[in-house]
Formats: sequence, C-alpha cells, structure tokens
Amino acid sequence: MESFNEPYFLVLANELIEYIFNFEALSYIDICHLSRTCHRFNVIANKKEVWKVKAYQRWKLWKHKPHAESDWKGIFRKRLKCNREILERINAIVSKSFKKDRVENVDLKSFGEYFRSQDEECQKQIDNIFYEMLSANRFEMLTIKFYSKIIYAYIKQQNLKAKWHELLCKPENWQNIIEGAILIAQWCMPFSDVCEESIHKEIEEIASKVREKVAILEGDQCNQRGIVDLERRILDAIKVVMYQEMGFHGNRKAFYDVNNSYINKVLKLRTGIPISLSIVYGAVAERLGIYLQPVNFQRHFLVRYSPSNTSDSCKYIDAFNDGKIMNEQECFETLHHESEHTDQRYRLSSTASSKEVFTRMVANIIFANRSTTTFDGRSTMKLLSALELMLLLRPDDEEHLLMLSQIYLHYGVNLDEVIDNLNRLFSSTLGRVRGGVLTFLHENALEKKSSEASASTPAKYRSDASNSEVLYYIGLVMHHKRYNYFCVIYGWDNFCDMEEDWRIQMGVYNLTDGATQPFYNVLADDGSCRYASQESLVPLNDYKCAGLPIFHQDVGKYFSEFNGFRYIPNEHLAKLYPEDGEIPSQLLPTICYDRMSEAEPEDEG
Repeated sequence: MESFNEPYFLVLANELIEYIFNFEALSYIDICHLSRTCHRFNVIANKKEVWKVKAYQRWKLWKHKPHAESDWKGIFRKRLKCNREILERINAIVSKSFKKDRVENVDLKSFGEYFRSQDEECQKQIDNIFYEMLSANRFEMLTIKFYSKIIYAYIKQQNLKAKWHELLCKPENWQNIIEGAILIAQWCMPFSDVCEESIHKEIEEIASKVREKVAILEGDQCNQRGIVDLERRILDAIKVVMYQEMGFHGNRKAFYDVNNSYINKVLKLRTGIPISLSIVYGAVAERLGIYLQPVNFQRHFLVRYSPSNTSDSCKYIDAFNDGKIMNEQECFETLHHESEHTDQRYRLSSTASSKEVFTRMVANIIFANRSTTTFDGRSTMKLLSALELMLLLRPDDEEHLLMLSQIYLHYGVNLDEVIDNLNRLFSSTLGRVRGGVLTFLHENALEKKSSEASASTPAKYRSDASNSEVLYYIGLVMHHKRYNYFCVIYGWDNFCDMEEDWRIQMGVYNLTDGATQPFYNVLADDGSCRYASQESLVPLNDYKCAGLPIFHQDVGKYFSEFNGFRYIPNEHLAKLYPEDGEIPSQLLPTICYDRMSEAEPEDEG
C-alpha cells in the first residue's frame, strides 16, 4: 500500500481546501490561524472569495453591499473594527444614560462627531452595522437596539440638516415644496423608508393618469384662450383622477392624526388635511405645466390658480374638499366661519412662502403629537423630534423653544441647554409676558442640576426583612385585574413611595391593603409607564397561558432579552435588583411564548 509523507488534508486540491475554508463552522479567527500554518494555506486564506463568504456569514444584512470585486478582506477588517468601536460607544452611552429618562444631547453630539470624522467607506460600514442591529431578532439585544435607535435617528437627522440648509439657501422660487415635505417625513419618521424617488414616482403616476384624460392637441395652444381652456381641462381632470378614481379625500374622521402630515402616508392612505392634500395637488399640477400658489389661512389652506396670459380672475382650489374650484366670492363664503381679524381679501392675494408652508406642516405635527403625549408614551420622542425641526426652521420661535425646554426639564436631561434657553427667553417678548413661569422653570433646572451629581440609587435586596412582602420579580409579565392591561415589572418598592396627593388622587387608600403593600413600576402594553399595587397584579401563570411580550418603547432600556417566559434585566437593572435574577417556577408562565409567532407593531418614529 502506498504511503504518503504529508497529511491527507494537504493532498486535496486548492479548490477543495477553499471549499472547506468556506464552511460556516470555521470563523474568521480560524482562517487567520490556518493562514499562518504554511504558504499554500496563506495564499488560499487571503483570497477575496474566502473573505467575501466570511463577511456574509458573519453579517447577514447589508444596507450598502460592496462591489463583487472589492477587497473583501479589507472590508471585513474595516467592518469588524467599526463594529467593536460602535458597541463600545453604545455601551458607554448606556452606562451614562441608564439612570436618566433620555440620552443627553452632548452624548449624541459626541457620537455624531465620531461618525463625521470617518471616511465615506467607514460611514457606510457604520450604516450597515446599525441596519443589522436594528433588524435583529425583536426579542434579543433589546438594550443595544433601544439606544441604537436613538443614536441612528440623531445621525440621520444631522444628515438631513445639511439638506435643509441647502434647500432653504435657495431663492424662494427655487424652493421645491414637495422636496421640503419629503424632508419633513424623513426627519420625523427616521426608521421608515421614506424614499424620495418613490414619492416622485407616485406623483408622476397620478400626473400620467391625468394626461390620459386630457386630449392635448396642437390647436389648444394656438392662442391665449386655448391655453386657458387647456389649463381648466387639466384642473378638472386632476379632480376626477385624484378624488373620484383614486379616492383621495379629506380626513374628517381623524383630522388630527399625525399621518395626515406625512407626504408618504398621504399618498399611501390617500387622505390628509388641507395643507398636505394641497401639496400633492400642486405637485401633480406642476408636472402638467400649471404652477399653483399656496395660500395660508389660520384654519384652512388653499392653492391659487392664475390663468396664463389673460386678465381672467384667479381661482382657488380647495384640495381638502374634493378639489373644489372657487372664485373669490366663493372663497369668502367657505372661509366665513374663521374668526380671523386679518382682512380676507389681503389673505387671498398673499402667497405663502415655501418656508411658511414647511413650518405650518411641522406645527401640525407638533399639535398632533401633543394631543397624544402624556410624557410617558410613544409620542414623546416624536414630539421632541418635531420641536427640534421647528427650531431648525425657525430658530427664534420662542413658544416652541420654551416647550422643548419644558420637556427636557421634565426628563431631567440637557439641563445646561435648558438653563441657556431660559436665560435667552428672559430677555425676549415671551419673558416679559411669562416671566413668572420662566423663573419657576429656571429655579427647577438649577435645583435638578445641583442634585444630579449627588444622586444615587441603592440596590434593593429581597433578602432584606423589610422586603419580605414583595412577591413579584423584575421581568415578570403581569396582568392588571382592574384596568385590564398587560405589563412587565421593571422596579418595585415595599410600600407606595409616592406623595400624599398622588395617593389620594389614585385611590390608594381604597385598596384592600392600602399604601403599605408593595407597589411596582411597570411598562404597560398601551405604551404608558405605571405604578401598580401588588393586589392589582396577577402573573400570567394564574391564567395557565403562554408568556407574553410587551411592545413598549422603553422595554430595551431595562431588559436585554425576552426568553419566552420573562424579560431578562440588563446589567444595569440587575445591579439595582441583584436578587431578582432567578424567578420561582410557580410565578412563570407554564408555556413558552413562540417568539416567531407574530410581528412587532410598526414603530415609525
């Protein structure tokens, strides 16, 4: 029998060895080790095809895919380096922010400076990393995802600032309103794919349907009257196509729904408010050669049509009311219900600037989010985002600057910025009118800032005799018997640790065990944060049902994973409740939740 002096593995063809190197069981570290064993392995291990396979094995999702002929080993090295740096920076932000209600702007700015300091290829890799982290299993890496969303939204908005600057620096007649509407949607919906190209395509599709309705003949443009007749036919055709055939309509049933102000949602749902429908109508008309002028009213929004090359009077189009075309007198009748002191004739002749249209849209978004914000729900971050955009568009807007400062102060974040804002407002017109309010807020901010350094939260131990009545554990999913909501526990006290006014208002003394029983901080499935008594909560085990995930915006702030039975506290929450790691089996659900059974509700803000 013939013998071989070299190991059997080495007698294999290079193609077979490369095939083996590509096995997912071999990590990139294994490939590096193999490359050091001999020259032949080194050559194979450094082939770009091997590193391309390893790159796609390690990172399944790529927002920016490298070219097939790229230096894949270099790409792998760069993404690995970026991945480590990003995780280190995110974990540093987690450590600094866990005991705060929100991430400080100074920490976000620091991350933004790091991102901008990278070259274009590194920025693409960072974008890839965030894309993969935010697309990870919805029950894993919860804390990393929670903070990644905040950081990613900040980076995206910083990029949009440059686009806003470019748009607003153009001459007024070059500032495209539909472009601004897209930027508003992208800013306020950072996790939705608001694609500029797709929006322009949808508007062009509407315009194409209108073209089919209008028979454009050469004779139509042979004289001024022919041009005007053609324009009127186009406007009539827009009305038919948009409102009768495609079903666009004013959203009277949910007028204050924030989606009415997002151009991508208006096109998708085919409903909106006067300003957003007017923008769509105007964009369609512009593609057909008719330029409409926006007219801004306190409680309504119209577009004005000025016939070309004639002395015919202007017409006004009410995009909210099925594209109704009106003359000046009909406009007065339509707007008669408004309690405006400004002369309506002046308003009809005054054109709103593009910037006025943008700020009107953002003001509507702020109002819609204020209507649903309770300082502990999903809309708070959306409200903050809209306020920051408003101040980008109108830096001297005193009312919105005060509102932003109040929210920061409520959460106890960005206190230096709050103090600076309030000092600025003291010398403003608002300061002369609301000086007392500003003084109160200023004192509150200084007090919070002075107590910030000394603030510390001691750990709570179940073994402490004073906590012997605490039955439930951090991470348990519970049901509230009275208010019928599901929730997850993220904190507990051995008594009702709230002020007397709160106890009376919430009827604590009407409970069987009153204020002396344990109370729990919970994240509810309706998006709120609540403080519930022990006697009101029931573990899911009592219902003999499976574990249940709680889709709350702040779950990731406190928990790293949902394992199908309970939520696992992240390292920072675990330090505060060090003896809540192991939960008695009798409190856990009897059935593990199927983590692949349903999709998480869409979060667009």
